[in-house]
Amino acid sequence: MKRQMAILVLLFFVLCLPAYCEEEANWNTAPVFTKAYELSAEKLYVEWNGSATLYQVFVDGELKASTIVNNSILAITKGTHNITIYPIYEKENVDTKVDVGLEVFNIGGSVGLDLAALGVNPQKLVAGTPSLPLTIDYRTDTIFNAVPDKLTAATDFEDRVLLSFVDRYNADEYLVAIKSGKDVNYVSFYPGRVENAELIKRVNSTITLTLDQDYLEKQGCMIPELNEKYTFTVQLRKYATNLLNGEKESTMLHESQISNYYEYTPVAAWKEAPVILYASQTADGQAMLRWTHVGLDYGCEYQVVKNNKILGIKRDEEILSQTSATEYVLNDLMNGNYSFEIVPVYGSETGFASQEVTIDIKNDWVIAPDVSIEQTDGNKVKINWMATEGVETYHVCVYVGDNESILRYVNLDYSKYQEYDVAAIGNSMESEFVYEGEIDPVDGVRLKFEIYGVRHASDGSEQKTAVTTQTIVIK
Repeated sequence: MKRQMAILVLLFFVLCLPAYCEEEANWNTAPVFTKAYELSAEKLYVEWNGSATLYQVFVDGELKASTIVNNSILAITKGTHNITIYPIYEKENVDTKVDVGLEVFNIGGSVGLDLAALGVNPQKLVAGTPSLPLTIDYRTDTIFNAVPDKLTAATDFEDRVLLSFVDRYNADEYLVAIKSGKDVNYVSFYPGRVENAELIKRVNSTITLTLDQDYLEKQGCMIPELNEKYTFTVQLRKYATNLLNGEKESTMLHESQISNYYEYTPVAAWKEAPVILYASQTADGQAMLRWTHVGLDYGCEYQVVKNNKILGIKRDEEILSQTSATEYVLNDLMNGNYSFEIVPVYGSETGFASQEVTIDIKNDWVIAPDVSIEQTDGNKVKINWMATEGVETYHVCVYVGDNESILRYVNLDYSKYQEYDVAAIGNSMESEFVYEGEIDPVDGVRLKFEIYGVRHASDGSEQKTAVTTQTIVIK
């Protein structure tokens, strides 16, 4: 019996000795870094392989953490740093003692571990082979302080909200918040996923997300409805980078700041306001409007609206035309400021008007003719002037002064004597006026000529140039 017991004990030691020796050998093996990435601003996560009971983490030769697990979170500052891991092991027969710090090991600088409670004797701890130093050049990820800007919204022809914003960081995830009243839902879009490929469009640094109804429903998110008010925000999220190999760390996302709130009421896409691209005078009496609109392929028509104003205040409006084109030529405009808007029309409904544009019309033809008059013979007066392109006729009105009227001293004594029209033929105009009345041999006769050009607009209305007034005394 005793012999059998001795054999069993011997067999137990034979079987256990390799495992004990392996454990004794493994703990002393130098830890090998497997991960190192930023958790948040100035917080670094490191992870390693190793078989020790305890570890101490040194940064630039200074003890920063003690831990019983194979990872640690380190406070770190901008710059180049060396990180080293020491394996620590409890050994019955300690030949070389090492100072491993306090009896309470700090994990990540926040959690305490009571070694005595775990049955570990700090006096029996020894240090093994340290890891190779990990050298990092730490810079805080700029995405932590980034704010997605230029957030805008629109609605497409499938009544889906389109959110656009700027992403200069090539984010791996866009977290969208949709708020209606007191309810807030969140939904994520991932640029690298096939199911999101059609929902994310990038043009340079501008991102447009399509809030597709089916996608939102699958994500359990509210679906924006037409004519209901919503508030949207966007946050950028980007995977941390493993500093050991430059690969993305899919378990850790860095988050930007949340964008400014953007309030938007989705409306049918065709109702969006047109954008006027061009509004200017193109010739005498002529101006052109040109615009674009999201509803160009939707069968919309457009009202060209003229806003009539007095002293800059809108008095009324006039619909000049309704067209399916995207440009309109205005004719027969006299000098002055004209204000226009473009309004989309679909069926019997109208959408939102474009921003108002104002065109300052300055016509050459409306300038008063430059007239010269001279007495040629007795009762005859020759009138000369240059015709302006576009004028059809010139109207000449002759007034005679009353030498006996007291009003003659303020030039208010004139009465109409004769008026006639001269056809505008060629550039140089000439007319001869003959006075048939009596001429005072001493004072003569005072004559006043008023001359202006006339043309007719396409609707038949008469348009006039400015008036030139000339006076002469014939004797």
